[in-house]
Amino acid sequence: MGNPSSKLVHSSVFPELHNTRSTEEILEWLENHKFVLSAPSGHTVSQSTIHYTRDSEKSTYSDICLVYLHGNAEDMCSVDIFKQCETYQLVAFEYPGYGIRQGESIDEKALVDAVPLMAEWLRDNVPEDKKIVICGRSLGTFVALRLAHELEGMCKALILVSPMLSAISTRVSAPWYHLLWPIDMIHNKDFVTNEYENKTSSVMLIHGKKDEIVPCDHSACLAELLKKKNIEVDVRMLPHADHNDIFVHGETWQYIKEVLKAKQCQ
Repeated sequence: MGNPSSKLVHSSVFPELHNTRSTEEILEWLENHKFVLSAPSGHTVSQSTIHYTRDSEKSTYSDICLVYLHGNAEDMCSVDIFKQCETYQLVAFEYPGYGIRQGESIDEKALVDAVPLMAEWLRDNVPEDKKIVICGRSLGTFVALRLAHELEGMCKALILVSPMLSAISTRVSAPWYHLLWPIDMIHNKDFVTNEYENKTSSVMLIHGKKDEIVPCDHSACLAELLKKKNIEVDVRMLPHADHNDIFVHGETWQYIKEVLKAKQCQ
């Protein structure tokens, strides 16, 4: 990402995808699945935001807007799996270089710079009486943490699925990965330690114990860092889940719905 060294890290940790849908396929998918692609409003984020709104009377969690930040092997259309949660609204944002934005430069700075624009979209489009719950998976936890931080007061819960401390730390064990910090990316550990301050949002971390891509001790470490800031944290480990099948396990959805139910009742 960015400089040649960071690009080497990106290609090693987040290999190039070969099953990316074309823009035409994505647009057809959105129409078939009743998602709305936001109209252009002057910046790229608004043109790569999709949302789905359910009739409140048919919503189990009628007070909740669920925002999903996808992992590397996905695009924003992956949010469709969350329809089973029956929230009032689903929202997803696309990243540079992925899905409808493929061909753009994949750059960590671009992801960081996009977060305030995502927050602006949510402030402008989510009804004031709704509660925002943000869920990020793997790579998406980088964006989810920063978006929850940006939306302190609005974001009522943050769910991190298979979060990483950083990109290099998934390949190199401590303490050696600290030596490679200058070329590292996805600095979740540093962000939680030095910047994250959303004390109005509870945090749930969900991780598979068989995850060999992002070891489950990454969640344990992030949980301890959050607890030191007096943030409400709940860690759920799935004994039989790995990195790529975590959404196949019913326990994952049980835990996510626990969060939604708690926030619906507040």
